Amino acid sequence: METSADTPTGLSDTEVARRLQQHGYNELPSSKGRSIFATAWGVVREPMFLLLLACGTIYLALGDVREALMLLGFVFVVLGITLYQERKTERALEALRDLSSPRALVIRGGGRKRIAGREVVPDVKTIKDLKGKKVGIWPGSTQEVFIFERMRMEGLTPKDITSVRVPFGEMPAMLARGDIDAYVGAEPAPGLSITSGVGQLVEYPYGTAMGGLNMIIGTNEETVAKNPEMIRTMLKTHRQAVEFMSANKPAVVEMTVQKLGANRAAVQQALAADNVEYVWKLDDKVQGQAKTYAQHMLELKQIRALPKFETFLNPKFSNEIAS
Repeated sequence: METSADTPTGLSDTEVARRLQQHGYNELPSSKGRSIFATAWGVVREPMFLLLLACGTIYLALGDVREALMLLGFVFVVLGITLYQERKTERALEALRDLSSPRALVIRGGGRKRIAGREVVPDVKTIKDLKGKKVGIWPGSTQEVFIFERMRMEGLTPKDITSVRVPFGEMPAMLARGDIDAYVGAEPAPGLSITSGVGQLVEYPYGTAMGGLNMIIGTNEETVAKNPEMIRTMLKTHRQAVEFMSANKPAVVEMTVQKLGANRAAVQQALAADNVEYVWKLDDKVQGQAKTYAQHMLELKQIRALPKFETFLNPKFSNEIAS
């Protein structure tokens, strides 16, 4: 994710205009307002409007021109008032959207300036562009391992960035304030930054040998020996949950919003971008990703020694559930 800060002096107005011309505004596509004809057609189809129109037509057919003209006159008055109110409401909603639009703190022309989030222009477009930037990272996290490996693949080292210790929940706000130039976060933070118009996606850093590895279900050897049936039950439930969530994204959105209080637009963005992966089987692929991840953790001194993988990764129960 990124803001518009470029160099210590920031972007010039000319450069901002050029990038806006090239990339467009930093916002999601919005639905277009209805035309006056579409609004009129919606009014014409209203039952009450059709009733008045029918009554006026009946009076006209019966020869009562005065009553017919009166009713038809009311029809056009209602149509005019409705059209006026609809257009007025649309303009009011547009004004409210402008007032509530997110703001971002950027450096422009050597000074700090607060602008609308939609006016943020791309600066960090690739991993290489992170060089010299302030990047929000939570130390010891999976995200720290992934971003440093992606940087290594692009010829960068951790010394090429200013790593800022930022909890996941504070990353979107710090990006919006201009405290950091980018962050490596976890959902729903990226989805929130994207949908609010403050941030833009650089990449989902899954192009390493670690894939999308993140959280796991673990137990200990004592539980394996004493209560294997509980583990089987847990893994069966986990498999059912994974299969359900993979096939029912709308239900996942509703549950995440209701139970966790997450922002709906952010959750929808994350799921639509396939940035949430569900895996239940501990197969060779996942085991390989885990071993690579452990090696990187050791190199970053997140762990003191590699585990004994022959006991640490136990695919026995996963294989039973799979069969």
